[in-house]
Amino acid sequence: MAEELELRGLTKDDFRVTKIDPGEIPRHLRAADVALAIMLPSFARRSTSPTKLAEYFAAGLPVIVTAGIGDVDAHVAESRGGVLLRSFDEAAYNEALDAIEELRRDPCLAARCQAEARLRYDLREVGGKRYLRLYEAILRP
Repeated sequence: MAEELELRGLTKDDFRVTKIDPGEIPRHLRAADVALAIMLPSFARRSTSPTKLAEYFAAGLPVIVTAGIGDVDAHVAESRGGVLLRSFDEAAYNEALDAIEELRRDPCLAARCQAEARLRYDLREVGGKRYLRLYEAILRP
């Protein structure tokens, strides 16, 4: 990864590629400016919900995320917690970078991202209760 980034003009001061213990992840996420959730869209990915997105939002990080992955487009747009990468060409990358830099000027951005994580991804409050209601409805005679 580091080699590829350097080939594209970034320096070692622009990024960090490292291995860390799982307990260190929150500290490292808090040190970041922006998170990336980039993946190739496919039929199967239309129903994907990237776990990393919830983790990034919980850390207060805005994201650049591929458009067309699960319901991420709506979540990112409604929360104003990131930007969508609509294609994989230089113009789209530049547009996403410009948009994320504009978002980062907002002093409420981190709090908005964290609120989005609680609203949509908190398993105790959101996921767990929704699953419980679903199972109760299915199992009810």
